[in-house]
Amino acid sequence: MVERSSSYPETRKSRYTLDHQFLDSINSEEKAYWLGFVTADGSVHIGDDGKRRLSVQLAAYDGGHLQKMADAFASNKPVLYTKRNEAVLVFNSLPIVRSLSKLGVNPRKSGIVLPWSGPVHLMPHYWRGLLDGDGTISLNRAESKWTVGICGSVHCVVEFSNWARDVSLSKAVPRQAPGSSLCWYWQVAGTWAPQRLVSALYRNANIFLDRKKNLADRLMAIEFQNPSKTKKGGGA
Repeated sequence: MVERSSSYPETRKSRYTLDHQFLDSINSEEKAYWLGFVTADGSVHIGDDGKRRLSVQLAAYDGGHLQKMADAFASNKPVLYTKRNEAVLVFNSLPIVRSLSKLGVNPRKSGIVLPWSGPVHLMPHYWRGLLDGDGTISLNRAESKWTVGICGSVHCVVEFSNWARDVSLSKAVPRQAPGSSLCWYWQVAGTWAPQRLVSALYRNANIFLDRKKNLADRLMAIEFQNPSKTKKGGGA
């Protein structure tokens, strides 16, 4: 059942359903994931009509992911497709915007947003959401090497790298993106270390961006030799 409250006049007359309290408590894989994804790809703003909005805009080929988001938020709001081959989902919701603000996601967040710090068992889901939004999983076919990485605010990138180094055993460090004072990135390249990282993020996951999960599955299916048994290690 979608909860509504008379305290929020912006939501009373909406013709669309929406769980306005979905992000009030981040206590499940689903909520942790969508918080991470919105932290990466969401935009919080006040419209010309004064309404508080959360909007997410993706390439049209990822539009199905926005339908997953609408379903998670118990919303029948349609995903819109623009002439520029973009998919857009917008929630008009003061309580959702307030919840996001308490979680560190505010207007003009690019380059300054702070990461969520939650229970250990939920952090892989949060980081997967962040990587699905602002990260990459790619294969260099010529070298048969994989790259897994993330970009964003220095705060998010540093915290992600601290977690990712522990699970991947990589020694890679965060770096500032060339020509940008606000954008940072971290990545691990090679074979074994990227595989350990995507395994920690995607194995047995229930929510994910299909396109990146497909790449993660390909990487997880490869049998690499442990770098401690080879002359050269597989990825730092």
